[in-house]
Amino acid sequence: MTRVRVTRRHALLRREADGTESVTALAMSAESRAPGAWRLRALPTPPAPPSPSLVRAVARELCEKGAAALGGDGLLVEAGGVACEAVVDGVRSGTWHRPHLLVRDGDHVVHLRDGLRPPAALPWSRTAGPEDVHDDDPVVLGPAALLALLAAREEEAAAGEEEGTVPAPAARTSPYPPHDLTPPHLPGHTGEALAEAGELLSDPALWHVPHGTFTAALRPALPAVRMERGAAPRRALVLDSLVRHGRTADGLPTWRAAFSVRDGTGGTGRGTGPLIVRGDPADVLRHALHACGAERPALVRDPIARASYASAPPVMTSLRAGEVIASAARPHRPRREDSPCPDHPLPPTAGN
Repeated sequence: MTRVRVTRRHALLRREADGTESVTALAMSAESRAPGAWRLRALPTPPAPPSPSLVRAVARELCEKGAAALGGDGLLVEAGGVACEAVVDGVRSGTWHRPHLLVRDGDHVVHLRDGLRPPAALPWSRTAGPEDVHDDDPVVLGPAALLALLAAREEEAAAGEEEGTVPAPAARTSPYPPHDLTPPHLPGHTGEALAEAGELLSDPALWHVPHGTFTAALRPALPAVRMERGAAPRRALVLDSLVRHGRTADGLPTWRAAFSVRDGTGGTGRGTGPLIVRGDPADVLRHALHACGAERPALVRDPIARASYASAPPVMTSLRAGEVIASAARPHRPRREDSPCPDHPLPPTAGN
């Protein structure tokens, strides 16, 4: 009979955009002496979290670098690490450790990588308001916006998968180490046991975990997106993330968007002020043309605001900003004669 014990230790320090700090430190084990039977234990010696000075220094450095775009706003900075050990029949069979650094602007993931090295720069050079968006700007779905629309489409497709340009959901592994429970490769039944232990250690009904440290089995899996790669537009409205907002008078879903504006000269403005966009998820996804950048980590929330992470590319669409923006507070910016995306001519409008 194979006896398997998996021990997982996790510690992180998170500094919110407003400067408040929180610490999570957990140690737990799952032990099995028979297939499918597990004993779960919380261990008395959780690991020490990263140094607060490290997280504060990263936050201060990034806010100084991005002062022109951030203004008085802050960034969420989190440093942490996950360490796991597998023991099979009393013999250590595998150990693995993943430190990580996460930087977010609201729900927009700016940086998420293994290791504690901060990003060399932030993606913006200035601020941009809704008034800087032109009606004919191509619409690009950032990774988080794409995942939010895919998740919403899945919720609404009660009768089965709806056909569209974006591929159907597939199994995912999380780019966020505290949510990634992939065990090391061990042959045979032992590998299956380690995967089973990982699921048990992640169940929030069994463990109390602050701010979504571990992913939940009851959350719908986020899709893995695979699309052909194409060119990115020189100028565009980029929807970095989407949060459900309400509905228009005719019942069309509306979304509160975090956004950025590519200005056609290589610069990107960080969106400020409210921007409300409208669109049925399935309909917006049918306008997807191609991936216009590499896959990046992104955050998406379920209907009760729990966060999950997945990787997805930014996606070029055939939509224009004037077709999706619903906010009445945005001043009208007329169409320009020259298309910012010559491969995709401007669609005809009334009067043209």
